[in-house]
Amino acid sequence: HGSGEIIFHGKPLRQWNRRELAYHLAVLPQSSGLSLPFTAREVVELGGIPLTIQRKQLAVLVEEAMARTHATPLADKLFIELSGGEQQRVQLARVLVQLTQAEQPPLLLLDEPISAQDMMQQHAIMHLAHKLAHQQGWGVLAVLHDINFAARYCDQLCILREGKIVTEGAPDDCLRPDVIEAVWRYRPTSVAGENGKVFYF
Repeated sequence: HGSGEIIFHGKPLRQWNRRELAYHLAVLPQSSGLSLPFTAREVVELGGIPLTIQRKQLAVLVEEAMARTHATPLADKLFIELSGGEQQRVQLARVLVQLTQAEQPPLLLLDEPISAQDMMQQHAIMHLAHKLAHQQGWGVLAVLHDINFAARYCDQLCILREGKIVTEGAPDDCLRPDVIEAVWRYRPTSVAGENGKVFYF
């Protein structure tokens, strides 16, 4: 927008009611500053604060969200005693709960959602994000540092260098060896993978 104003579902962000915005916009931070002695389940339940639902309904949503993020085994453990990767998955479940009552497609903002995960969980989280976008119509905007995950799971990329846009568009158009070398100062080797995807090493 020319004025620099953020328009969300056709309405300036500043005009959104706070509760309605909480139904439609959620942020998963890279790390959590939460230090209260909550269990993982209780942290996920925090996603229900803006919602107008009964306790039993919330319990079902929490259970479903934790299953989707592979956080079910962590439910009764103290959040502060979890590893960084486990905390990320619990927090992801929390924001999934938060967006369950969206009347229009919600927007999920992910700040390095796979930074603390092992390879299996990295793919599981990115697959979930892709599924939310393609099967449920969510908008998903993620900050990623791994170009191969970006190439595999993202539909559109915006590559930044020192806070400025270098290029944007489809992964195949953005992740060219010359662009990678210019941004990361490394000339990659490209390898063709499944479904025409190209990976860089």
